[in-house]
Amino acid sequence: RSVLVQALPRREASRSKLMGQGESSVPVKRFVNNPRSAVNDTLEGLLWTNQNLCLLGNDADIHIVARSDWKRDHVAVIAGGGAGHEPSDVGFVGEGLLTAAVCGEIFTPPSPDSVFRALVAVTGSAGCLVVIRNHFSTVLAFRDGIRDAERHSTWPVGAKVRMVCVSDDTATSQLEGGRVDFKPARGVAGIVLVMKVAGAAAQAGLSLDAIYEEAQAMADVVRTQGVCFTSCSIPGQPNLRPIPPDEMEIGCGVHGELGRRTRVKARTTAREIIGIMVLQLMHLVPAKADLCVLLNNLGAVPPNEMSILAAEVMRSELGSRIKLFIGPAPFLTSLDTNGISLSIAPLDDVRSQRLCAPTICRQWLAPVAPTPPTRRGIGVSLKRMTSACFEPSEN
Repeated sequence: RSVLVQALPRREASRSKLMGQGESSVPVKRFVNNPRSAVNDTLEGLLWTNQNLCLLGNDADIHIVARSDWKRDHVAVIAGGGAGHEPSDVGFVGEGLLTAAVCGEIFTPPSPDSVFRALVAVTGSAGCLVVIRNHFSTVLAFRDGIRDAERHSTWPVGAKVRMVCVSDDTATSQLEGGRVDFKPARGVAGIVLVMKVAGAAAQAGLSLDAIYEEAQAMADVVRTQGVCFTSCSIPGQPNLRPIPPDEMEIGCGVHGELGRRTRVKARTTAREIIGIMVLQLMHLVPAKADLCVLLNNLGAVPPNEMSILAAEVMRSELGSRIKLFIGPAPFLTSLDTNGISLSIAPLDDVRSQRLCAPTICRQWLAPVAPTPPTRRGIGVSLKRMTSACFEPSEN
C-alpha cells in the first residue's frame, strides 16, 4: 500500500442539475451540490481557505487532511471520526494542534485503511498520538489501522502509537458504586480541549509518553453536557427524529442520538437552560477548582443567542471559578442541530499553558480570561442643541 501526498485538483461540475439538489427531483434545501460528494466538496473548500494543508492519497473515498509543512521531526498527533462535525476534526489541522485528521463519510467512521495511510504518512521515529471520541465503530477502525501500520515494512523502527479515547458525555455516563463511570460514555466536544493540549505539548517537543500523559489527564477530567431544540438532518434526507415544538432534549448526542426529553414553556429562558446544564456538570469537577469552559455551537444557533448564553454561563454558579473561557463558537457540530454543548475541565498551570499556546488554526479561538462588562461615559454633553435644530424654509 502506498501513500501519496498531492494537492486537491479542481473538481468537475456537479452532476446535479440545480444547486442544492441531489440526483432525485426532491430539493435538498441545503447548500450542497450533491449529497454524495458533500465530504469531498467540504475538504476542497477547506484547502482553498487554509494554508499549509494538503490531502493524502489519490482515492476519492480516502479523506485525510494533513499539514503540508510537516517534517516528521516531532511526535505526530492524529484525530478522526465521521464527517458532519466540522470544524472538528479536519479544521484543527495545523501547527500547534493536529498533524493530520482522518474522516469518513457523514456520521460514519473512517476505514481502517484510511487510518493506516494517515499513520504511515506522518509518523516519524518520535511516534504518534491518536486522539478519538469514544464511539464503538470509530475505536475499532483506529485499532485496526494502528495494527496494520505498525506491521508495515515502511514503519519507522522503534516508533510507537498511543491512543487517547475521549468519553466526556455526562448523559451516557453510568453510576456505579456511588461514583460516576465515564468509560462507557460517548465522546463529544470535550475532545477539542484534549486535542489542543496534545498538539501544544507536541509542538513544545515533548516525548510521546509525556504527551500521552498530559492528553489522557485532560480526557479523564473534561465533562460535557449538550441540549438541543431540533435534531440534525443529513443532506438529502428528511429529519427522521423531529422534536416537538414544545420540547427540548437534554443530553443529546452529536449524531442525532436521543437525549432526555423535557417540556419547555413559551417563556423558558437561556438562563434556565444554562442553569440546568450547570447543575448537572458542577458536581463532576472538584469543588473550588479553577475551570476552563468551552461553549460550543452544535450547528444552527445564531451568534446573538450564543453571546446571551455566554453571559449566562458567567452569571451561573460556576462563573466565579471560570479562569479560561473558549468560545462561543462552533467547535464540534452536528450538522444543522439547533443546540449547544458546554464542556468544563479543572485547570492547572500545565493545562492553562497548553490551552493558551499559539496555533495557526483559524477554527481555534484563543481562550480569554473573562472580565465583567463595564460601562463608560461618552465624555460629551448630550443635551439637545436647539440652535442646530432643523427649521423648514418658506420655500
